[in-house]
Amino acid sequence: MHSLRGAVAALLITGLPVLAAQPAFAQAKPERMFQQMAAACAAPLAETGKPVVLKTPLDPATRGALISAIFLTLHDPSGPGRWPEKEIEAAQPCAVARFEVADAIWTLNSGSGRLPVRWAGATGHDDFFFVMRGPSLSDARAWDQGGRQGLPAASNAPAYYLVGRDRGANYIGQIYDGPPSARRIADDIAELLETDRRAIAVHDPVGDAISLLIPLEDGPQAEILRPQDIAGADGFAALYVPDDHLITWGDDAAFVMRGSGFVCPRAFGTYERQVLGVYDPDDARLNMACMLESDTGWATIYVTRQPDASKDKLLVNAGLKELEKAVGVAARLTDPPQGPKAQVQIGRNWVDNQGRVQVVLFLRRGEYTYDIRQVHPKADIQAGGEALIAILNQIDLPDARTAEGWRARR
Repeated sequence: MHSLRGAVAALLITGLPVLAAQPAFAQAKPERMFQQMAAACAAPLAETGKPVVLKTPLDPATRGALISAIFLTLHDPSGPGRWPEKEIEAAQPCAVARFEVADAIWTLNSGSGRLPVRWAGATGHDDFFFVMRGPSLSDARAWDQGGRQGLPAASNAPAYYLVGRDRGANYIGQIYDGPPSARRIADDIAELLETDRRAIAVHDPVGDAISLLIPLEDGPQAEILRPQDIAGADGFAALYVPDDHLITWGDDAAFVMRGSGFVCPRAFGTYERQVLGVYDPDDARLNMACMLESDTGWATIYVTRQPDASKDKLLVNAGLKELEKAVGVAARLTDPPQGPKAQVQIGRNWVDNQGRVQVVLFLRRGEYTYDIRQVHPKADIQAGGEALIAILNQIDLPDARTAEGWRARR
């Protein structure tokens, strides 16, 4: 069993969403438990829906229709909050089925109003699934080709979208041409969690960023439909594939950032790329982050356009003070060589109150700053150091000996 986010990250490391056709699915366990339940509270569904077949690679019109349909189905006009988690947490359960998937018992509930028409969760799982009514791909195509203005015309019967929510992102697992049965929902959840089947797309509520995970004939794999909402949001818009504007493809499936040209490869040592975070897409204030994880730690490289260097030291030291206060300082470690002419302008590393190594590095290159954060257990200090060396070299620094010397001292 795997998480939705973990499965997507693994596929992106191999390049499969862009370079390969949809793989044949391994079969989910046929003997798993499924129990239909009669509930007077349940909103009735016709349960006639069948999966919509998407012919890949998607042609440009279908690509636009799919992105538009996902946006129209999952956009929350009240802002990128915790919908539908907040509504589900406050709702009275109305169970219509129970089933076994991924060694857990899931309960499928019925909903109405701002609730999804169906949602499923399991004890011990932070992720959950829900089914939303949305426009058909035909109606979404017309809306897309008409300039994405106003509300789409409902010329056809609505479609229904199976969505998995994991760590704040929406993973579109299936599209149905009508309301799906409880058995169909359970089977599709099982395939998503127990087999090599991938999600169709990922939707991030911040900025309504949509990343398509299936092959295209042409056009960008991702699109941010409301970039104007990102800077004022609490968080970032996540892109899992390039949008050909803020991010483009580099060699060996690397991501190349707009403006700085920084290259975020598939991995730095044992730290594998998970997502590209967009904090501000405006060219005057470009702020993006290459986010990485290892089996035991994480690292993030924030790349920001900040032409004014006069307050670098003041701002970085203030941020360090706040971070040290938040995580604690149990022991100091040797800091890297630093200064105006060194590779690293400001750097600090220490052991926090939970026994983790905290690393903060600040570099300025022209109008762009690079803020590097890394957290890992003390036992992984060598792997962490090797990843940092690779990151520093990737920023195209002139003297690698300083970094090698830092590694030796640690």
